[in-house]
Amino acid sequence: LFYLKMGESASVATHINEFNTIVSQLTSVEINFDDEVRALILLASLPTSWEPMRAAVSNSVGKGKLQFNDVRDRILAEEVRRIDSGEGASSSSALNFESRGRSSEKNSNRGRGRSKSRNGRDKSRSGRRMECWNCGKTGHIKKNCKAPRKDGSRNDANVITDEVQDALLLS
Repeated sequence: LFYLKMGESASVATHINEFNTIVSQLTSVEINFDDEVRALILLASLPTSWEPMRAAVSNSVGKGKLQFNDVRDRILAEEVRRIDSGEGASSSSALNFESRGRSSEKNSNRGRGRSKSRNGRDKSRSGRRMECWNCGKTGHIKKNCKAPRKDGSRNDANVITDEVQDALLLS
């Protein structure tokens, strides 16, 4: 049972049937496994291309126990998802983790937000229409201005003072 491994192109249903047959044979000779142990052995028997699925199932439980039926159902559902999406059983991405968060591609926009220019910057910030607040010229912004700062040195600080008159408090 511990050496049982599912092949990369094997059917999950066939693998689970083989797994259950071995468990039944062991149970008939009074070797019983806890429900969580069976779930863990089933997860461990999946091929390396199922590693993201294995991690997702293991992490989804939190502090609770894995249930064999839940793990079996999730694995079967994942196989159906892979077949429907055309990934096949040998795909290396069990769950689409990459689609969450920020994309690693430079110009990937996926229909949201501002469009990007070829260098990956926002088109509105390309510098053509930007006017510098320091020198008044177009083509750059104040932080990139090569002209000397007209507002003085950069070490100045803004100070606000507030005078309070005497007040009488009664309680």
